[in-house]
Amino acid sequence: MKAREGKEPLSFEGYREVCKYMMALKPEHHKHTWNESIFSNLYLRLQFHTIGRTDNIQSLMLSHFNWDMDAFTIMFCATKSDKEGARTNEDKHIYCNPYEPELCPLLSLAIYTWYLNFKFYLKLIKE
Repeated sequence: MKAREGKEPLSFEGYREVCKYMMALKPEHHKHTWNESIFSNLYLRLQFHTIGRTDNIQSLMLSHFNWDMDAFTIMFCATKSDKEGARTNEDKHIYCNPYEPELCPLLSLAIYTWYLNFKFYLKLIKE
């Protein structure tokens, strides 16, 4: 393994290709589930658009999301350089991408939210 492997930034073209691949993912013979596919789509987009570390993305909660005019905002409570969260007054602004929906983080968030509600609805029907 080369010393720089995994340390190079993901180019925008690379990001676009990964997004297109992930949008086409379907469960195959117990390889992965819809749950994993839909969640990983959202996770990738949030991480790329906020330039966030995986530690920041995994600790996000609904209370960290908000709207500021036409921008969806995300507040990180703690970062690598601010572990106590003393300087967390800067929100990350995310915008829709209607021209390339496979890259749009808000579309991924909407799909994930719909999917969670659908799973909850199915659970209610079965009971």
